[in-house]
Amino acid sequence: MNVRRLLWLVLLLPACVGTDTGNPPLSASLSARSSDPAVVISPAAGEVVVGGAWISLSEVRLTLGERCDHLSEPYAVDVVGDLVVGLPTAGIPETSICGVHVDLHAPSELPAGAPDALADRTLLLVGRLADGRPFEISSALTRGINVSGPAPFSLDEGAGAMIVFDVSRWVAGLDLAGLLPDADGVVRLGPGDAELEIFENGAVGGVELYADVDGDGVLDPSELSAGALASSHAP
Repeated sequence: MNVRRLLWLVLLLPACVGTDTGNPPLSASLSARSSDPAVVISPAAGEVVVGGAWISLSEVRLTLGERCDHLSEPYAVDVVGDLVVGLPTAGIPETSICGVHVDLHAPSELPAGAPDALADRTLLLVGRLADGRPFEISSALTRGINVSGPAPFSLDEGAGAMIVFDVSRWVAGLDLAGLLPDADGVVRLGPGDAELEIFENGAVGGVELYADVDGDGVLDPSELSAGALASSHAP
């Protein structure tokens, strides 16, 4: 398994919407991993080598409930920038967190350093195939993703949460090696291509929430092996 901080996040909300006094915000870092040994994160070698993954989000919301099959409205939003999302926890009863909800929305303008291919897109995956050909997959999918667990849970004081995107799920079922490259040699898949739905369903169904026990913003092997607190599901 490959665990690495790879995900570039484009945030469309103001840097800080507001926090409540009292309990500190729940720090929810975003990251990417691959659960398939054939899909690796650069610089390793594999059948599919992911060099970059971009996702554009408009909202990240905490979901609460006495029972996770009857969720209340999302509690609050407080985006503090970079790869860390602060979710206020003031007034939240213990063991009442059911998960998070994230909304995909294309950026109104590209942030500094973002590739041109992200324009009007919400998902972008780039890398190279085993034969050395570069690939680029992009989607303009706009929708919400619920990442929920089977039962309410809480996190220990000082712990955070990791919202993890499994990039191997993004390409599972795609025959990238069988696609013809464009004139510039890049294998591309995007809006209008029949296979794109496979990519989109994989991205929507490959989101998990893990406990970041030491609060360092990195998904350590022991935290990964403890299992996900919540997960999304493909349409």
